[in-house]
Amino acid sequence: MAEKSFPGRRRRDSKDEPPEITDELVAVDGFKALRGDRTADSGKKGGGGLMVYVNEEYCHPNNMSIKTHTSTPNSEIMTVSVRPYYIPREFSHVVVMAVYVPHRNVSKEAAEEIQAAVYRIESASPDAFVVVTGDFNHCCVKTSGSHYYQHVKCNTRGGTVLDHCYTKVKDAYMSRSLPSLGKADHNLILLCPKYIPLVKKHKKELITVKKMTKDAMERLKDSFENTDWAVFENSAKDINEFTESVCGYIQFCNDTVVQEKRVKVYANCKPWMNAEIKRLINDKRKSFAKGDKNTLKKIHKELKREINKVWEGMRLMSGYAGKWKVNRSQLNGTREYANNLNHFYNRFDKIDFSDERQRLKDMIGSTEDDNYSLQTNNQEVYGMFMRLKATKAAGPDGLSPKVLKGCAFQLASIFSSIFNYCFSHKVLPDLWKQSCIIPVPKKNTVECMNDLRPVGLTSIAMKVW
Repeated sequence: MAEKSFPGRRRRDSKDEPPEITDELVAVDGFKALRGDRTADSGKKGGGGLMVYVNEEYCHPNNMSIKTHTSTPNSEIMTVSVRPYYIPREFSHVVVMAVYVPHRNVSKEAAEEIQAAVYRIESASPDAFVVVTGDFNHCCVKTSGSHYYQHVKCNTRGGTVLDHCYTKVKDAYMSRSLPSLGKADHNLILLCPKYIPLVKKHKKELITVKKMTKDAMERLKDSFENTDWAVFENSAKDINEFTESVCGYIQFCNDTVVQEKRVKVYANCKPWMNAEIKRLINDKRKSFAKGDKNTLKKIHKELKREINKVWEGMRLMSGYAGKWKVNRSQLNGTREYANNLNHFYNRFDKIDFSDERQRLKDMIGSTEDDNYSLQTNNQEVYGMFMRLKATKAAGPDGLSPKVLKGCAFQLASIFSSIFNYCFSHKVLPDLWKQSCIIPVPKKNTVECMNDLRPVGLTSIAMKVW
């Protein structure tokens, strides 16, 4: 990948208009040229502009494009998006920002414009590898408050460093000075990669996960069939003790019977990656090593489809079906902010709803027949358990829908007793009132806590009730 300024369209020593510089005149074999012509907003009459060359062996021509191009009297900035054949997994793609500052007198204004452009890139593509490079002409981006590292250490013109290369990754490149190209007054700079991917920098971690097999499910059924559930019901003092003892026993049996499996977790693994995505990534890596571009393109489409499936759940929870990107810079991840969210979502606890609850109890309990009360049976509970989706997440009580569905026949009787107790005594266990709240942004720009939709993981058994 190379960046340069191309010559103007009008010579100062000629009164005649020279022919326009076409793409064929600046084309280089094996490279795609992405050019941004200087506009009248720059305040200059002569031609010129910015150009970025991208090696086609590094990236397919269809996966590189110009995102933005601006010209002002203080700077010229062109942003190019590149999605190469291979990139470390911790980065989504590469964004190259080519910069040209005309003279040192506008370095302060140019630094502010560059900083604003960098901020827009980070907001739109927070996981991208951003490279800011070009002729800065004594303009230093580091002085404008940006947390970027400058990698060009050698002189680029005479005894000064006018050409810079900034990234947010420390020790990403090592610079070497090369002779100038043709009649150029700046030396060429060779940037040698020094970046070590996270998968090589950090050791892999072994974690223990539960692997539910058919054999484990059969043994779990046998455990529940041989359980005397009447002991839990007769020994419990109230509904809370009754529910907690049953849920704790089911979780104990699940931990005892289900086999544990050691899984390798690498530093560059995303939390949403599953086994199918990992398999496609490995196939993509093998196809890239063989140089099979057709297979690589096919696998890339399958990988994109699989990733979209993973994010369908997040789109469903957020209530937004279109394409959108959240400005992560406005999301605060401190402990204080989390506590403020807890107070915001639990602010209704300060209101006294005792009268409303009493009216609801009276309404449920008031029937023409005083002996009538809501009841359920084992068959109804069994049918509701069989309708559960086994892939759903467990709630705070730890009861997995996979266990409730797989052992629906064995667990229907005890949960039928719990449900009927709740109906007859008009109470709800405290365990079922708990939930794990996950704030999901409602819109692109999060300005206040009300812009975060609380999505809660509640007890599966409570949902069945």
